[in-house]
Amino acid sequence: MEVSTKSGSNIEWTEEAKLVIKKIVELDGLQRLQKAELFEELYDLWTTDGLISEKIAATQFEVHSRFIYEAIVDTFAAERKQYMITIESIHNTLKGGSTYMTADDKVICCTKEEKKKYSALYYKNNQNIKYHFNKLLGEFLQFIKDKHIKILPIEPMAPSIEAESLVPDPPATRESLDRNAKADAIVPGHFAGMTTDTTGSSKKKGGKMGNNTNLNDSKKVNKDLYFTSIYYFIIKLS
Repeated sequence: MEVSTKSGSNIEWTEEAKLVIKKIVELDGLQRLQKAELFEELYDLWTTDGLISEKIAATQFEVHSRFIYEAIVDTFAAERKQYMITIESIHNTLKGGSTYMTADDKVICCTKEEKKKYSALYYKNNQNIKYHFNKLLGEFLQFIKDKHIKILPIEPMAPSIEAESLVPDPPATRESLDRNAKADAIVPGHFAGMTTDTTGSSKKKGGKMGNNTNLNDSKKVNKDLYFTSIYYFIIKLS
């Protein structure tokens, strides 16, 4: 049976493969429903002294991990289970410095190579068991998390008046002026953008200019009187 067929650069599953995937998903969903019932029972047993938390559940699983590991091994097929038990027994014997005698009278010597070989097999088996352990713990912790979400009351949140008052007003937009309006806005006798100065510095300048004007007027009057006097003096002589 083909799992997939190639169509150009795309890979499409066959109908047989899709049917198998669908059965796996349905079985997984059914198992989760069955586990949920057992998780509920375990949850009720652990809530006799109060509401159980995810942290407490994780701690309980770790404390009793040896018991759970053995329970996981019991779910394996008989041959696989016996194989894992044998590997563990050989590993522990060689680790203790002794030789191991198998059921068919085969001797496994306590050498560095044999220790390394059976230690790797024992570690591989343990990783497999630990995978199932972590998967089971993760599902139970997710069950507790979902249950806590359901029992917590959900209350609508009213808008906060203080929060609304802290929102700043939008900045005022600057009104642009055309050329004529800008010309009208300029004060006659002043540069654009400068204010009229009424301080003492302007008064000093104004006063100095006024004194110069009075001085010029006095010189003009004196000059006129001078020529008038000469004119009358000449007439009198004649």
